[in-house]
Amino acid sequence: AASSGVARAARRVRHAGGSVTDVGGSNCYRIARFNGTNWSNLGLGVVQQANVNTLSASSNGIVYAGGYFTNIGGVNTRAVGKWNGSAWEAMGDSANGEMGLFFSSKVNGYVNSIVAASNGAVYAGGYFTNSNYRYRLPYAAKWTGTLWTNMTTFSNVVNVMVEGKDGSIYAGGSFTNGNAPLNPMYYVAKWTGTAWTNMGYGFQSRLTCMTVAPDGTLYAGGWFTNAASLPSGVVSPARYVARWDAANQVWTNVGAGLNNWVYALATGPDGTLYAGGSFTNTWDSDTNDPDAPKVKVNRIAKWDGSRWQPMGGGFNDSVLALATDPVDGSVYAG
Repeated sequence: AASSGVARAARRVRHAGGSVTDVGGSNCYRIARFNGTNWSNLGLGVVQQANVNTLSASSNGIVYAGGYFTNIGGVNTRAVGKWNGSAWEAMGDSANGEMGLFFSSKVNGYVNSIVAASNGAVYAGGYFTNSNYRYRLPYAAKWTGTLWTNMTTFSNVVNVMVEGKDGSIYAGGSFTNGNAPLNPMYYVAKWTGTAWTNMGYGFQSRLTCMTVAPDGTLYAGGWFTNAASLPSGVVSPARYVARWDAANQVWTNVGAGLNNWVYALATGPDGTLYAGGSFTNTWDSDTNDPDAPKVKVNRIAKWDGSRWQPMGGGFNDSVLALATDPVDGSVYAG
């Protein structure tokens, strides 16, 4: 797929990032903007061999980009930068001459997910442990406007972060901060404002994506095939996609699920849930019934409230990113 990140800014302008160097006939180095008619670049973009993994647009039009790069728009900044409307800016403390997010002095970090929250805060998750070799930031960090600050500790990579309807921040990834039974955080967690806390017992494998519906429902997708709940720890099937039941503090299945990894989730303005990934079928059932007839859904599908449905003929390769238009409900995939 050409795109690994899709974001929407004010006035329904769309931005896409990935490893592409040409979009719609325009030289757009790994990041581009679509105005409804044409694609255009955002400055020089990322010219070196690199990748833009994630984009997030704030309500005032600032676009934040994260990925695996050391320079964006001619500005030296590692793994993260922001577009102020006319130029790219570095994000970090320049006291040591280096800016951005790092893993170590010899290993570049990368950012998998950025959230430009409704309260103006910016959060990042990925494969990094510090900023400028001065601040300990294990896999997640909050931007104050001048520097990156600590959000306590994860044990491994954060793949996705999203903001809930109430302003809560959720993270999913490869971490297994298993301080069971006190605070197990298996692949998913919620930020309280001062610490990360568990969401049930989480999953048995990594999360790659999350989305929040207009009614506040949180969905998660990834490599997992089951979820567990607190305090019983009872495991229930959830094939590659799950829904968070906030009232009962448990993860539940979304119908019959899908037959392979889910890399992207998005919800439309009417609450319709869309999934993209490497899957090729679901089952004609509203529960986890492995004996139900199979239904072909080639790497993209939509949830109708009781069953997963195909979307045309689908795609011939994995879908890595999804976005929806908040007004007309159009779906974009890459």
